[in-house]
Amino acid sequence: MLDGINFGGIRTGNNSRIENNVINHVAEGIDLFGANIIVANNDIGGREQAIKLIHGARDIQILNNHLTGKPRIAAEESGQARKREGE
Repeated sequence: MLDGINFGGIRTGNNSRIENNVINHVAEGIDLFGANIIVANNDIGGREQAIKLIHGARDIQILNNHLTGKPRIAAEESGQARKREGE
């Protein structure tokens, strides 16, 4: 099973915006490795996770998304990846 959107290398996607998408029927809706990324106003469904922040992901803003999947957001334990808004 594939990811919906994947910035698949450390520091890829830096300073990007992921907005107004419908992502479903994938293992992970959005899989991010980058920094300073805004994820806003999306409908994201992942069979494993809706959003995954890992391998140095940092300063990610997750705003006004509809998320499904369990867990809805997964982040590495280093503390670099932070969810900035409760959903």
